[in-house]
Amino acid sequence: MGDTTLEYLGKWLLQNTHKTNRLSGSVVLTQLPSSLYLLFLSNNQFSGALDLTRLPSSMSVLELDNNSFSGTVDLSQLPQGRLYLSDNALSGEVFSDALFDDVYVEDTKIIKWIIHSHRI
Repeated sequence: MGDTTLEYLGKWLLQNTHKTNRLSGSVVLTQLPSSLYLLFLSNNQFSGALDLTRLPSSMSVLELDNNSFSGTVDLSQLPQGRLYLSDNALSGEVFSDALFDDVYVEDTKIIKWIIHSHRI
């Protein structure tokens, strides 16, 4: 167990997938390469908190589903793209209009608040 440091993996990271490998430890997402646009870490045994506040603006797909991530997660500063967080022990609150359509949080404790606008 330990941290999985991703910022030093460079082009190797950009061209590989880490799905279903039984990788474990925590994942540091705050210093990813600015050119990273795909990251697949689904179906592993990663755990710990997630800091999603400094993802690269180029990130178009981030798959973190089916792991053991836990804690409160801040979804207010996501780049536009697909984010898979389902099947983790995550919690938090977010207004549904602040999320893009492609943010998946099923089977978590993340609450999506729906804002209804009333016209007079």
